[in-house]
Amino acid sequence: MPLTAMGAHAQLLDSTRCDDDTWSGIHKVHPRAELACRDCHAPMHAKVSSSGLRFFAHDSLQPGCPSLGETAAHLELKRAIALAIRSTGCRAVLEAVPAAEDTGGWRADVLGISPDGRRIAFEVQLAGMTIEEGRQRTSRYAEDGIGCVWVSSKQAPWMTVLPSCHVRTEDGRFTADRGLARLVTQDESTRWEQAEPVEFHRVAVGLLDGRIEVATERHYAETSGERSYFIRDAVLLVGRDDVRKLASIKEAAREAKGRLREAEERLRLEQARR
Repeated sequence: MPLTAMGAHAQLLDSTRCDDDTWSGIHKVHPRAELACRDCHAPMHAKVSSSGLRFFAHDSLQPGCPSLGETAAHLELKRAIALAIRSTGCRAVLEAVPAAEDTGGWRADVLGISPDGRRIAFEVQLAGMTIEEGRQRTSRYAEDGIGCVWVSSKQAPWMTVLPSCHVRTEDGRFTADRGLARLVTQDESTRWEQAEPVEFHRVAVGLLDGRIEVATERHYAETSGERSYFIRDAVLLVGRDDVRKLASIKEAAREAKGRLREAEERLRLEQARR
């Protein structure tokens, strides 16, 4: 059940962007509108879910189609991500395929594109996936210079082990409440600590304009609802300014250790001359 399809004359149709006039021209019309799947090229038709979500469905089961198995929840989350990205002024391409210059081997649920061309794939994952599968798929995006963030409304075992965030929708707000961290300095030590929940569009635009980066933490703790999670070698979404601050702190610590070693060596030589 994809959100996009090919119309007559190879016209790309995005159900999340169709205005009412365009949609009324393809939904429940006679004769039927000419629609085809972008992946398997089989005939399709326009549908509307009980919640009002517009999408496309195959006329008959196509077992080999990449879009097979996408649930209504999966489609709703793709749509929410795309709308959040577009609200920031960036482009959101649903069910994006590689460009001619890309190595390929991927199909992004939502490909965010910043005004300066930065690309981030937002992959919705509600079904089971191993950490190794996620790493392999993330690497395929990296080969084409594309960042990848895994998004789920479920507490998956790969959450915070891959670049990821847990999302929820409450009272009309679409927020991320896991996977985001901030730098904390305390008692001359620094660590990454779970950040407060934030509206997803802020995460999206931060990734697309470079203000949010990926960092790692050896031992990391998170909470979501009433559950706590302890992750080893966590992969976190963090602020660029915090990354620079941490680098500065580490450099200062290295310089201090260097000065201490030099002082100790001078003392040792002075003692040897006595």
